[in-house]
Amino acid sequence: MRNTTQHRHRCDHLVFCFFISSIFFPVLAMSPGVITTTHSLTRDQTLVSGGDNFELGFFNRSSNWYIGIWYKNIEQRTIVWVANRDSPLRSSSGIFTIGPDDGNLHLLDETGESIWSTNQSRVENTVAELLDTGNVILRQENDKNPENYLWQSFDYPTNTLLPGMKLGWDSKKGLNRYITSWKNLDDPSSGDFSFQLDINGFPEIYLRKKQMILYRSGPWNGLRFSGVPEMKSTFFSFLFVNNPDEVYYSFYLNNQSVYSNWWCNTLASCTDIPGIPPPKAGVHSGFLPNNPQAWSFRDGSAGCFRVNKLNCRDDGFLTLKSVKLPESGTAFVDMEMSLDQCKEMCRKNCSCRGYTNANISRGGTGCVIWAEDLYDMRLYAAAEGGQDFYFRVPASDLGINFASMPQPKNPGYCLGRRPVDTNSSPSKQDESCTVNEVTVTMLDVPENEKHRSAPPSPPPHFVLLHSFIFFPALATSLGLITTTHILTGDQTLVSAGDKFELGFFNSSNDWYIGIWYNNIEQRTIVWVANRDSPLRNSSGILKISADDGNLVLTDETGESFWSSNHSRAENTVAELLDTGNFVLRQENDESPENYLWQSFDYPTDTLLPGMKLGWDTKTGLNRYITSWKSEYDPSSGEFSFKLDTNGFPEIYLRKKQKILYRSGPWNGLRFSGVPEMKSSLFSFLFVNDPDEVFYSFYLNNQSVYSRLVVQHNGELHRRTWIPTTESWSSFWYAPKDLCDQYRECGAYGICDSNASPICKCMKGFLPNNPQAWSFRDGSAGCFRVNKLNCRDDGFLTYNSVKLPDSGTAFVDKEMSLDQCREMCLNNCSCRGYTNANISGIHTGCVIWAEDLYDMRLYAAAEGGQDFYFRVPASDLDRTVGVVGSRDKSDKTKQTIKITGITVSIGVLIIGLVIFFVWKRGKSKNAQGSIIDHRGRRPVDNDSSSSNKQDESCTMNEVTVTMLDGR
Repeated sequence: MRNTTQHRHRCDHLVFCFFISSIFFPVLAMSPGVITTTHSLTRDQTLVSGGDNFELGFFNRSSNWYIGIWYKNIEQRTIVWVANRDSPLRSSSGIFTIGPDDGNLHLLDETGESIWSTNQSRVENTVAELLDTGNVILRQENDKNPENYLWQSFDYPTNTLLPGMKLGWDSKKGLNRYITSWKNLDDPSSGDFSFQLDINGFPEIYLRKKQMILYRSGPWNGLRFSGVPEMKSTFFSFLFVNNPDEVYYSFYLNNQSVYSNWWCNTLASCTDIPGIPPPKAGVHSGFLPNNPQAWSFRDGSAGCFRVNKLNCRDDGFLTLKSVKLPESGTAFVDMEMSLDQCKEMCRKNCSCRGYTNANISRGGTGCVIWAEDLYDMRLYAAAEGGQDFYFRVPASDLGINFASMPQPKNPGYCLGRRPVDTNSSPSKQDESCTVNEVTVTMLDVPENEKHRSAPPSPPPHFVLLHSFIFFPALATSLGLITTTHILTGDQTLVSAGDKFELGFFNSSNDWYIGIWYNNIEQRTIVWVANRDSPLRNSSGILKISADDGNLVLTDETGESFWSSNHSRAENTVAELLDTGNFVLRQENDESPENYLWQSFDYPTDTLLPGMKLGWDTKTGLNRYITSWKSEYDPSSGEFSFKLDTNGFPEIYLRKKQKILYRSGPWNGLRFSGVPEMKSSLFSFLFVNDPDEVFYSFYLNNQSVYSRLVVQHNGELHRRTWIPTTESWSSFWYAPKDLCDQYRECGAYGICDSNASPICKCMKGFLPNNPQAWSFRDGSAGCFRVNKLNCRDDGFLTYNSVKLPDSGTAFVDKEMSLDQCREMCLNNCSCRGYTNANISGIHTGCVIWAEDLYDMRLYAAAEGGQDFYFRVPASDLDRTVGVVGSRDKSDKTKQTIKITGITVSIGVLIIGLVIFFVWKRGKSKNAQGSIIDHRGRRPVDNDSSSSNKQDESCTMNEVTVTMLDGR
């Protein structure tokens, strides 16, 4: 008790002393970057590292105060470490000091209470120092040996991994170092997301939301984590240590003037090098999907089953090249075995599913064996990364070559044979299994899909039964509201085919009128009438106004909160259709052309089949979808998905006015930036005429539910309901990778998600900011090296690209491609051109006369279209490589030039041959034996003259070829 009182007294004394000091001595000796028992830190002071790299001090978030570290020379303050993240100060009157009693670092509040401390055993003569690495350390005053540090912040990272920090385990100290996200952007307390090394089996790093795994790095293979091919970089050195004392990952900067860090943000994204594009799911050889229906809807989470069983006698192995290794927490690892020994061990173990090298550096060493089901593999391009994996199959499947399987007609694939259909002709028995692409997202189901509904309400059948007993005149079964049939808080309106339901729902204590699917238990709101004018209680009424025939939503006092706001009409009814469209019409007129008002003209966050996204110039309507404000708040949020009709129309995803993503323009088949639109499940419609410009989609199977939704977090998802799993599957989403980020590579940069780095300048261009470009920031774009001269310019063809930003493009739907090219050549401002419509015979013309932005490259089988890019004549001779080729017309010109040169050289050679033959004959007559016939073949009297090709004659060091013996 005495010690506690004495410590409290000394703390009170310190508070008073440093309060006085901050007034009369505002600059304490902080420049050396050291805190001692006599030199403490208060709110107005900071501690700076010796080389001015880092700074430590107090900072404020949401009225709370923290001790943190940030970069000293970066104006945009970036917090990399927080001491008291889960114990904030409630005021700015804190002191960061060394306790005189125990030698520990303490953060004290204005009362002298210790809010946070380094919590080491008692020690004397200690100082705290901020190093140029960003590490704040506690050490003995005269001992700077890192091995003897008493405590260091690098052992207790928050949401950031700095160069030299260790991510992993120290078994001697019992330390597990990992990073954890902030709770939100304004709250540095520990959030839900962590990035943590798992040392079980073949160690790898997992990104988790609480205990749920969202992503894994793949195991370390001696060069990099097998699931992070982007680790091939000259800017970083990577270290992975795995021994009995420590298992950890760390990275270092090869250029010390560069700042870089790993960080976990609140959206479950851990970033250092560019993000990893989402995988596309396929099936290993000899397997088929467990849930074909879900698989066809691009939900592969149910996995696959083996068609032909292993027998453990004559099984063999197929090699899967360039893959992210399977989840490895239960794998067997031996660092000394050879690959042949590994194969033999796997063959003798009937449980073994596959094997590979533990270390692929220096030719490959070690052995890893998987004896359980294989999860979370992905395939990379050969040049990208991954490693070889040897996958066990029965002898009957050894004839299937994984690498050479034919590409499917639709994205995604099953590798293996279909079971033989005895009713099929022999020609159909060898078809490879082709299914729709499955995009596997490691994100959990968005919270708004779980919470966008009222608290559990009575089942629909109970509500309807209740209505018919007590309100027999309320025709809810017919899906109608009239002037005499109204809708109150405990009633719902159901469409004729029972597909959709309309009623009141509660969210965050506010009440709304909404529409949801009637036959899906997980209530999913697809439309909200009064999203920005909520009712404060459940006593609302939806009715037809007797005054003007409009739909009107009122509270219990009769105050109007929302209405259809149409011009006055009589004899109106409101009907909920099986499309999910809620319409106001004349009682005896069901023609869609005569609807007075419809909810499809006023979408909220969801686009349903048959809805139009775009403009109606006759009515002045601009239909677009806008996100909810939050998971629980359906009011208009920050994100919108809206069609821009300027230039060559395309759709933009925006946060307020900032463009995040664009679809690319409609090219007659699909949006040029959405190759995934090739699907048999949907039909797509794009109309562009003087009256309307809109996009719409339809379901080819009416029993399927699918919708396009812009979520509150800014992601755009096409979700499809899977009855067998009773869940919504993400069929497609955007932005899905860095190349989807708007203008990621700047002007004249082209993005390729299968390359590293992803940004490349177009031919004849160089980066505007080489330093930023080398750090994988291509936003500054590129500049042209050789200028256009508008006389002899030509075109290079870029194949399979997302067309450039098209808001200012010129469009003519009737011109041919040749006419388009000619127009571009005659316009010195023209940067490039292409067809407006690539369906059928390819028609129309689009010309870009301004800088080219936001292009990306796709694999040839994936999508995109050809783009003809203007370059000066000097760049036409460049080797174009795989991303493009010369325009055909320019190839023709080049062919003519080459032909002319070849003919000229041929004439010259023939002249030389005639001259030398004549000269040789003359010399032979004159001097006989002076000629040396070194290159002359002996005459073959048995051969015909027609076979005497390739004879050569050598004279005076000149060798020529005699064709046909002449």
